[in-house]
Amino acid sequence: MIRSDDGGATNPWQDKTGAPLPSRTCKDVVVDSTDSDRVLAVFGGSTGGAASSVFISTNGGDSWTDISGDLPDGSVNAAVFDPNDANTIYVGTDFGVYRTTDGGVTWQVFDNGIPNVSISDLVVHEADQLLVAATFGRGMYKLSIVPGNVEPPVDLYVRTNLLDTGEKTPAPSGLPNPTDPSDTVGHWESPDIKAEVAPYYAPDALFDGVELDEDVEHDDPHRGQTSRIYLQVHNRGYQSTTDVRARIFFADASAGLPAFPNALTPPDFNLTSTVDWAPIGPAQTIPLLEANRPVILSWDFAIPAGAATHSCFLAVVSSPDDPITTTETDAELLHRNDKRVALKNLHVINAPGPRPASTMVALSFHSSRKLSDFFDVVIQPDQFSEGVIGMLAPPLELRDPDTAFEGVEMVRLREGENLGQWYVKPGDKPGEMPPDLAAELDFTRLYEFDAEKTSAIKGIKVPTGGKLRAVFTVKGTRNVPYDAHQRFLVMQRQEGQLIGGSTFELRLKRARKLHPVSLVRVVLEKVRVLDDSDPCIKGAGELVFNACVAFNDDPCRRHFRRLPHCGHYRISDRPGRNEQIIRQCIFEGFVAEADRMALSILPVEHDLIDPDDVLSRYRRIFNGPPETWIGTYGPGDEGLGDPEAVGDWQVWYRIESLRFS
Repeated sequence: MIRSDDGGATNPWQDKTGAPLPSRTCKDVVVDSTDSDRVLAVFGGSTGGAASSVFISTNGGDSWTDISGDLPDGSVNAAVFDPNDANTIYVGTDFGVYRTTDGGVTWQVFDNGIPNVSISDLVVHEADQLLVAATFGRGMYKLSIVPGNVEPPVDLYVRTNLLDTGEKTPAPSGLPNPTDPSDTVGHWESPDIKAEVAPYYAPDALFDGVELDEDVEHDDPHRGQTSRIYLQVHNRGYQSTTDVRARIFFADASAGLPAFPNALTPPDFNLTSTVDWAPIGPAQTIPLLEANRPVILSWDFAIPAGAATHSCFLAVVSSPDDPITTTETDAELLHRNDKRVALKNLHVINAPGPRPASTMVALSFHSSRKLSDFFDVVIQPDQFSEGVIGMLAPPLELRDPDTAFEGVEMVRLREGENLGQWYVKPGDKPGEMPPDLAAELDFTRLYEFDAEKTSAIKGIKVPTGGKLRAVFTVKGTRNVPYDAHQRFLVMQRQEGQLIGGSTFELRLKRARKLHPVSLVRVVLEKVRVLDDSDPCIKGAGELVFNACVAFNDDPCRRHFRRLPHCGHYRISDRPGRNEQIIRQCIFEGFVAEADRMALSILPVEHDLIDPDDVLSRYRRIFNGPPETWIGTYGPGDEGLGDPEAVGDWQVWYRIESLRFS
């Protein structure tokens, strides 16, 4: 045992080895953070009799005292002082964690759920008052050492967001996502609540949280169709619990989160009225919920045909060992302040193809809290550097117009300027902006938010109880990592407090995974002729479509297809008679990750007397991994200049990824 008091500058160091220190391997040396002369030294191995592995010095190592007391004989691998009490010490042994509160006279097992396994290291996190233990092969554990704190044996929770570990209430919110620093997590993004549209994920016999997190992607439910709703329930205590009850409710969040008619009371959480919050099914029971082994439940729920675009799910759990007892009925306060309750308020905007299109979606801001008549609209983008996030609003009354715009540019709009398609949920009929909403908005200006960093409009006046209805127009980019999505958080801030928000996620139509070699199919779906180059007296043209799929400009890898195989299509350019459903495969085969595909289609109008008329040729190049080509292509899905709107005709087709063995 040697010591330096000047960072090793003086040699030799002071030798502090001496009786009664054993000759066995010293496994750890700890210096008290408040007294550099107070030192612990612990040793490995065994004496074969009474324990002699923990030693303390109060004079910088000049003398040592054995404080092993009644510890079991065996290797001690780590030690830490308790920052709150000089007489409390923790040691990590080959058979768990032990604690003394009397300076080493007596020792007690201090596991609270840590398995009976070798402890490799111990660390005290003073700021959070946590003892962290690293085990050999069984992970890491942490335990509160706040004086007087008693860890509950059963501790239920549903995650509020990715940062939520069930330790703090309210859970962290408005902070960077540690796995993606450009993303900020909100308290409305529970990863333990997910909706899925058919076809549903087919789990194996052990459906665990890893599969839910990585393999099941949250979808926007389709109106009038049945969705599968998943809920993952956690127990961060150290004992198992039984008869855990859980239920999920569905609500229109367009006007903010409605209040519950009564408190959520176990075991069934029944409501006196289901006008605002509709249960998606009866409460379910988890017969046994073990410590640190979450369980996943699911319900099949028919989304109401009249469901709002801005809807949300709220989940509640309870057990006899850890019951929910709050009488709170304010849904916003409830899910923020009780970890047995969580909210999912994430909305998916699906692009019509593998390239994004400008989309408009409505969102309302409510001044429902008695904090102030002023609030801020804050936008946090993620993976949006090449995208656009704009907001249409009614004429705004601002507290201070000179300082209101932080990273926001006001853009003047031309009369009738196209701002994108009105967003509807998948499966709905195309729609338009509601007339009453359009009447409120100022179409002469667009507030464009910074697409790379957080920006805000500050000090918007809306009286308490009032609301501001706005429309966001967004367009993403195709240039995002294949396993990522573009997201932006819309947050409402009052008096410095984040009081609510919604997360929007833009998804392109892509296959789920990349492969070194892919089996793809190109299917020509439909064509529409706008000018068949025939005199009107002939009625309909006699059209043939010559398709070519080629790779890497290699003559040996060109694939030709004439449609139809024989004869021709009779297509007019008159509305109602100018479309032809084709649905024919023009290519199916293996392609490599480095391949470049060119798709060309040349329509020819055949005449018996007149010379043949050639319409404009369609041509599109596909670069990048083949799985990024997957999707449906058609006119109008990429805004102005869409390549599928050729000029005198239009084309729809799809590229599919096929399984192969």
